[in-house]
Amino acid sequence: MTFVIDSRPSARIAGTAVGPDARNLRRSVRKAQMGRSNSVQVQRFADAFVALLEACGDASEANWDGYGGQPISIESFLAAEDLLQTLPPDIPLPEVDVHPDGQVGLDWVIDRDHMFSLAVDDKGTVAYAGHSGAAKVSGREAFAGTFPSTVYFHLARVLRA
Repeated sequence: MTFVIDSRPSARIAGTAVGPDARNLRRSVRKAQMGRSNSVQVQRFADAFVALLEACGDASEANWDGYGGQPISIESFLAAEDLLQTLPPDIPLPEVDVHPDGQVGLDWVIDRDHMFSLAVDDKGTVAYAGHSGAAKVSGREAFAGTFPSTVYFHLARVLRA
């Protein structure tokens, strides 16, 4: 029986073995690969959640910024948390902050010519703006439980630059 086992999630088990032992080994390796992938996703969300907690903790009271900033609402916090849970794995984690109007901001800054920002309000509306060189984009999308595809398209374009 010959197996080549690669621990990368995308790797496959190669070999010519058949039978219950070979099937069980293949199944065990697939489960281990999925578990590793899931633990990476769990850690990634935990990191994003901690950043969200820290940003919102700093903005929990009226005038938190010294300029009349509105405190973060539980609805904005929960909408941002839900959005972060749906962040595609190929998108790096953003910087998280709270805007003076109480919305949660997520920012990706590559350099001064390549940036993308979005804000999540208490109704789950995602407002976004970005630029990649001379190309600029902005808009609004409703968050409906999955990362908005239009936002993903524009964000990925900025990150690829």
